[in-house]
Parts: sequence; structure tokens; C-alpha cells
Amino acid sequence: MGPGRGVSVPLVGVCLDSARRLTGRQVDVAILDLMTPLAVVICTLNRRESCIRTLESLRHQTAGAFSVQVVDNGGDDGTADAVRGLIDGYPVPLSVVTETQRGLSAARNRGAAECLRAHGGTADDLVFVFLDDDTVAVPGLVEAYRKAFEGGDFAAAGGRILPWRVDGLDPVLLPFLNLPCGGPSANFDLGSKPMELNGTGDCPTPFGGNMALRASHFQALGGFREDLGWGCDGNLPSEETELFHRLLANCDRIVYVPEATVEHCIQVEKLTREYFLNWFAKQGEASAVILRSRKNFVGRTLSATELVARKVVYRLRASTAGTEEARFRVECKQSRASGKLRSLLRSSGKTETPSV
Repeated sequence: MGPGRGVSVPLVGVCLDSARRLTGRQVDVAILDLMTPLAVVICTLNRRESCIRTLESLRHQTAGAFSVQVVDNGGDDGTADAVRGLIDGYPVPLSVVTETQRGLSAARNRGAAECLRAHGGTADDLVFVFLDDDTVAVPGLVEAYRKAFEGGDFAAAGGRILPWRVDGLDPVLLPFLNLPCGGPSANFDLGSKPMELNGTGDCPTPFGGNMALRASHFQALGGFREDLGWGCDGNLPSEETELFHRLLANCDRIVYVPEATVEHCIQVEKLTREYFLNWFAKQGEASAVILRSRKNFVGRTLSATELVARKVVYRLRASTAGTEEARFRVECKQSRASGKLRSLLRSSGKTETPSV
């Protein structure tokens, strides 16, 4: 990159070579110098084939130059070795590290730290693109994020997440795959037009399977909370939601970039009623952990009282639901309320944010 960006000359050479390999033509150093540097971070745990599929999908990006950082979160299925086997022939800089502290947040923070180190230790214009290891990047994803960040003054962005359709799915679960946003299938499809996201109603914050953040803002906030994130001690989700709400509290902007699309391959073991109910319970627990760090005792007591009332209402609704699908949707809401209530009633909880 150019003067003032804190990137060493050897890294420029690597990116230039990558741009040439991706585009198949000569690339002027001055043009490359104007590009916003993007670093894709993929965290994985014992999903070797799925992770390799994600990496293969990134071969077909047309963004010119970017890098890919894989973080193996202490798996034992040979994922790291499989990734190393791709490095020599990969069209962009690819590296892999192992993070022994379990948890998606710890792995993502490690990935961000590695990308910063490769970028000369300075955030500057660097943008992190976080993709899950069970997604397939649609061609144009990296380019869409680059254009958005080069043309807009915002801190973060999120793209579409479209679930792969599964044959023979329990019909009770089908409505969740048809949601435009939310649910265990992590759908995130707000349409074909860009928009600003404020974290409420029809403008929720992005989902972790496909999101991008300016490294400078990510670093200033201290990264993801490591008491949240699948795989942590409590196995609680919502680490990205918590981070995005900290951004919004700082009056930073978040946008939706529809052209940045991934397809989400949902594991078969997750397509059960039991998994869905547990997922909603964990969502409830995570929201309570976040709430505990923001509200005093009185606020938490009022929230707990409201949740008790909701549980009663949900129980009544479930008993009078006209269809099995409607009853299960109410049961999921009840599971979320129960998880949140259980967590709120606990007296302790971590509120620290890790430094990156």
C-alpha cells in the first residue's frame, strides 16, 4: 500500500502478485495503492471439508487483492494441515494459525490480531471481513464490500446470508428458513437495496456469518467479548450483536450491502426441534448476559418480572395454537424467555471486553 498506510513493501508485492493472478492481467501499483485493504477471517473447529469449501469459494472473487486468515480453534480433524496444503497455489495471501482458547470470539479476535500484524501493526484503512466456515461466498462479495467501504463513511457492514435448502426437512421448521431475517438458520436478507442498519425492527444489525468492520473501530472497541460466542465457557451466541450495539452507542454507522452475499450450508444435526429450542434458549441467556452489564439491579428485576409474565402468556398461546407449526413457534419464544430469565437471576457475569 502507499505512504502513510503502514504497510511494508514486501506486502505490497504480495498483494500486487495476487491481483495479477486473480484478474489475469497487469495491475498498476498506483491502482493497487488506492484499494481499501481487505482481510477475510474464517474461524473453524473440526469442519475441515466445510472450511475448505469456503476457501474454494473465495478463489472466484474478483476484487483484485485481499488476504485470507484462517483460525483453527483447537480442532483435531486436520483442518490446519489441509489449509496449509492450499497456500502455495492459492490466488491471494492465505495463512492459518491455531487458537487454543475455545470460543468463536477468541478465535475472531486472534484472526483480527494476525491480520493487523500482517498489515504492519496499524489499522489505517484495513477492513476485516468475517465469514463463517459453513458459508459459500458468492462471486463479487469481496468487491462489494470494498466498494461500499471506499464510498461510505461508516464503521461496519453486513451482507446477505441465504440458507441452502434441505430436502426432507421437518415441516415445523420450514417457516424459520423462510424468514427474511433471524432464526437458527441465520437468514439475513433485507432485499436488494442498500440501507442503514440501526439495530431495531426491520433494520437489525448484521449476523456474524457475513459481516465486515473497519479495523480502526474494531480495535478501538477492544474486539468481541470473549464471554460470548459459540464455543466459549457458557456456549453463548450474540457476540456480534453486542459489538454492533457498542458501535451504535458511539454513534457509528452500520450499513447493509446486499451484493455481498453468502450461501449458508446448515449442518444436518442442527435441523431438529431440539436444536432449535436449545438455540433460542441460548439466545435468551446471551441477551441476559448483555443486559446484566448495562442495567442495575432494579432494571434487571423489572426485566425478570416482565419475562415471568411473558412465559405465562406464551404457555397460554401454545395451548391454544391451531397448528403444530404455530405451537412450535410459540414454544421457541417461550424457550428464549426461559433462557433469559434463568440467566438474569444469576448474580454474576463477566462484563469485560478483550483487547486486540
